[in-house]
Amino acid sequence: MTRAALTGALERAVDVAAALELRGYASARRPRRSPKPWSRHDRSVAAAALLIVAVAIAGRAAGVARASFEPTVSLAFGGAEVALCVALVAAALLPFAAPRARLGVTRG
Repeated sequence: MTRAALTGALERAVDVAAALELRGYASARRPRRSPKPWSRHDRSVAAAALLIVAVAIAGRAAGVARASFEPTVSLAFGGAEVALCVALVAAALLPFAAPRARLGVTRG
């Protein structure tokens, strides 16, 4: 019984390999991939990512949101930390704020 199942599986694998070879999957060369220019959506998301990094670095340099983990966990929470969180969330949502920003979402 195992021999019959193994034989059937190998025959099917040979058939699939032959079908793929006929469709051109056996060629040794990969097709050339041409680089696509960035769209305005790509640029807006990249700019938002850079803005998030800049805000995080500026917050760290200003000493906002200090944290200590030894011997107990203590996190700073005040107006500066709330402002930093708001700025990070706003920067993350910035690419979606443009009137024509679709970012992969089709609208009917």
